Amino acid sequence: MVAACATIASSTTYSHTLVARDTSMMVNPGSMAYTPATRLEGDQLYVTLRSEETCKTSVVPVYRKEAHVARRPTADPIGRALAPTTTLIVGLVLGGLGVYSYLDADRLAATSDQSSPRTPSDFRNAGFASAVAGIGLLAVSLIDAIRLRDTDEIVGNVRGAPEVRDDPCHGQVVRNTRIAAIALAAALPWRAEAATDGTGEARIDLHALPDAAFANTELLLALRVGDPGALVPLRIAAEPTHQLLVALAADATSQVARDREASAAALCVQRVAAAASAVVDERAIDDELDQVEARWTGARDACGDRWQAAHEQRLLAFRAQRVAVIAQRARNQCAAAGAAAIELIEDSLASGDRADLDALRDDLAERCSGASNAAEAVASFTARASQQRKARARAASAAAAASAAAAARAAAARSRSVSEPPPEPSLLLPQRSCCKVCRKGCPCGNTCISCSKTCHVGPGCAC
Repeated sequence: MVAACATIASSTTYSHTLVARDTSMMVNPGSMAYTPATRLEGDQLYVTLRSEETCKTSVVPVYRKEAHVARRPTADPIGRALAPTTTLIVGLVLGGLGVYSYLDADRLAATSDQSSPRTPSDFRNAGFASAVAGIGLLAVSLIDAIRLRDTDEIVGNVRGAPEVRDDPCHGQVVRNTRIAAIALAAALPWRAEAATDGTGEARIDLHALPDAAFANTELLLALRVGDPGALVPLRIAAEPTHQLLVALAADATSQVARDREASAAALCVQRVAAAASAVVDERAIDDELDQVEARWTGARDACGDRWQAAHEQRLLAFRAQRVAVIAQRARNQCAAAGAAAIELIEDSLASGDRADLDALRDDLAERCSGASNAAEAVASFTARASQQRKARARAASAAAAASAAAAARAAAARSRSVSEPPPEPSLLLPQRSCCKVCRKGCPCGNTCISCSKTCHVGPGCAC
């Protein structure tokens, strides 16, 4: 009875309750970082430098672990039969029957079966036994109920997984430290040294900063802290950079002003040399001459106040040479046009074509307009045209005379053919004299034409 009767099945669950957080911090090696703050006053740059490290922070949670034990009777039939509830019901029933039998033993004995009479003592003894059994079952039920209670047990404190993060730490201004400013642009030798004061501020002189450092809209420098130390990028915004550049350019003693002066002088020399290197001769066309003129104009604009008298003399020499080239080219073109016109006259004489001499002369005068040899070319053409007109007149007269002679001979021949006997065959060979012998070409009328052409004129004096 002490051990009770119910068979128990138990299950254990655990819970964790946060009771504390253990925090530890460690500086990351090489994590020192610098943050500059800048302001400009004229050509002086003031920099306030702050340093800050990165710390690895580890937070470990601490939990109180508790075990929760849940107990239940076993699920088999025996376990259900021995459950405290069943035992309690049975104990109450047996105890109630025992008390009833014990207290009402006389009446129960009087009403018992006469075949097997039972005395009141028998009923009292049975009732006592039943009551004792019921009390025993109630005790067992109570013990089993105690055994089946759920219990909580504290296992102890346990540590959870750490939470690790990087946080800034140990921030402070950099006091009494040597720094050096350098230009980030390649191949710039500029360097300015300074030292931070007790407030972490340093003054950097930008008077000697080269003009090449302002290639971007923003000024890009770097600060070297310590030796060799860390390199800290330093960026000046576009508007302060523009104001600084204007101030330095206005100061003739600044490096920016000297660099710009040297650059402008070099550009002037370069532009003048490029313009003077152009070759101008009779073969140059108008576009090439215009390009050289544009070079000289660009050189004069680039030089500005640096334009010298020697430069002006070279420009005037080019312009004079340009005029001479244009005049010579006009003379060459006029001479070529005159030669072509005269060649047309010669071809027309050889072919028998009648060229329009007046149209050729007008075209030649137009093509030679403005050329210094225009009068000479037109006069030469006019003389040759006059010769052709005279030749045409002589040929026409000769053709008319030949035609009249031929007509007379024909008439005489007809009259002789009536009165004279037929001539001997040898006398029938044509006998004629030529007023124009075609040593080149073929005869056509009174002149000669190219044999590749077709003659549309009847027979003449040419042979």
